[in-house]
Amino acid sequence: MSTNFNEKKMERKSRNLIKKTPAFIIFFATTFLILCIHAMLLIYPYVWLFLNSLKNSFEFYTTNTMLLPQKWLFSNYADIFDVFVDEKGNTYITMLFNSLWWTAANSIPSMFISCMVAYVVEKFDFRGKDIIWGVIIIMMILPLYGSGAAGYKLTFTLGLYDSPLLVIRSWGGYGGFAFMMLSAFFRGLPRDYMDAAEIDGAGYFRTFVTIMLPIAMGPIVALLVKSFIGCWNEYMTMIIYMPSFPTLSSALYTFEKKMANGANVVIYYAGALITIIPVLVLFTCFQDVFLNNVSFGGLKG
Repeated sequence: MSTNFNEKKMERKSRNLIKKTPAFIIFFATTFLILCIHAMLLIYPYVWLFLNSLKNSFEFYTTNTMLLPQKWLFSNYADIFDVFVDEKGNTYITMLFNSLWWTAANSIPSMFISCMVAYVVEKFDFRGKDIIWGVIIIMMILPLYGSGAAGYKLTFTLGLYDSPLLVIRSWGGYGGFAFMMLSAFFRGLPRDYMDAAEIDGAGYFRTFVTIMLPIAMGPIVALLVKSFIGCWNEYMTMIIYMPSFPTLSSALYTFEKKMANGANVVIYYAGALITIIPVLVLFTCFQDVFLNNVSFGGLKG
């Protein structure tokens, strides 16, 4: 209690040292105004999307899109379940289910495998360690679509085309940004954690699961949320490799192409707005993970 009291006292003293001069007040007010304008610019597209999703097509094309709806048609959000049906009979609920299982099956196993590879590479010395690093760096340098034809041929050869088992292909993608971040984190962890676990009789896998993973939970959750958002918004994989399992993103992409032929654009806006809600909720729940610094401890001399 005394430590917390002293810390708060020092914090109040440091605040009092800042002299609120006219120059400081002008700088603070200008910075605050710029940040408010920036925040409004970020929020405006969603407000515009919401307002236009409540109009009918005639009003959208004949009036200013900046104006409020003449009649607030919340029924557009109910019509989504009737309009978003593809040629194979997949409904909006089916597309939502495909988005959920595809995102979870890609993000969670891939992150776990990336953690294992980064941990082994950083905490163990073995032959071929430098080769693994070299292959990962080269794969990050090569263009994304440079191996598109080979990947497409490999998918057909393995019988993974238009199959949920296609997620297995992504489990081997342990390189990239996630691997680099986790490698840097495990590199900074003291080896004393492993030695203490070995003294207590823990094996390599138990040490990794029960000690290292909980310590690295901060960056793991941050990277997992990032991976979730990326998989949720990705649509080309489903269009090219899994046409029978459309997700919300791929369905919106296909529906957008149909708008040139007179599709209901306001329904498209309503569907797009609903699609981004899970991402916004996920980011809101884990925003502290992105903003707070990751700290670890537990060793006592």
